[in-house]
This record gives sequence, C-alpha cells and structure tokens, in this order.
Amino acid sequence: GPHAEGAQLLRGGMSLSYGMDIEAEAIFNDQLAEAPENIDKSRAWFYLGKVAWQRGETPRAQAALNQMAEGGHGPLAEEASYLRASALLAQGEEARAMELLYALPKTSRWRYYLHYNSAAYAAAQGDWAAAQAHYTRFDDMPVESAEGLALQEKAQTAAGYAYLAADEPELARAAFET
Repeated sequence: GPHAEGAQLLRGGMSLSYGMDIEAEAIFNDQLAEAPENIDKSRAWFYLGKVAWQRGETPRAQAALNQMAEGGHGPLAEEASYLRASALLAQGEEARAMELLYALPKTSRWRYYLHYNSAAYAAAQGDWAAAQAHYTRFDDMPVESAEGLALQEKAQTAAGYAYLAADEPELARAAFET
C-alpha cells in the first residue's frame, strides 16, 4: 500500500533497535541512496553510528556518521560531532578532534564531554598541562542537571590526579577540595 516505500527502512530501524546493526547497515546502504526526500537519512546514519561507537567499532561508527548530511543542526548534529571527535581522539588524531570540539556551540553539553575525553587523552599521553587546561573548562560549566554535576565532579577529581602527576600538590589539593 501507501507505506510500502518505507517498509524496508522501517525494517532497518527495527533491526537497529534490536541490536542487529549489521543487518540494519546493509538495509540502510541499499535503501537510503534512493530514498525519497522526506526520509530523514541523517537520523538513520546517526543511530547506526552511535550503536557502532557504543560497541567500540570506531571505523564503522565513523563511516556511518560520515553519511550524515553536511550542515546539520540540533542535538543529533552536535552529538554526531562529539562522536566523530571522540573517534578521532581514539585514533590519535587530536588536532582534527579539537577542530570539531571548537566548532560545537559553546552551550552544547557535548562540548564538555569532549573536553573531558580530550583531557583523558592528554593525560594518557603524559601531557599534564593540556589535560589540566581541558579539566579547568569545567570550572565555568553551567550545572543544570545531576548528570552535569557528576561530570563536573569527575573532571575536578581527574584534574586533581593530573596535578599530582605533574608534581603540583597544592593545585591538586585545591582541585580535590572544590
């Protein structure tokens, strides 16, 4: 009937919802290239990329996220930028990840998550100054939820450990007491 056009896409979405992301990816590859304009192709690619990221499959996540339309706006586009940048960090491409970080709106909550991941990456590289610079971004973070407060506290604790590793005990103490 009138919904036959989107039946395969619905099947792909349902497959993705049930954790069958390989099957969903095959369906999306077949169907989205010729899908009508009223179909939100970027949303399908976003969720496929997010599932791949959650499974630790960075190349698949990047491939799916790169299928999204350019210039998207809103929460999905911001989270997609966060996921792309996190994947770049995981591959050691810090400069490209930072480009995506600073392209995010200053009010985006994903910007703080990316600062945290960037700080952890810098700390793992032994670059304590860079880690501290990212962790101090949380001092001005607006805390609007329990999630935001937990992230801020986690960043302050991690900053304290970064200061200790950099042999700056007084700054570490201040970070732990905040």
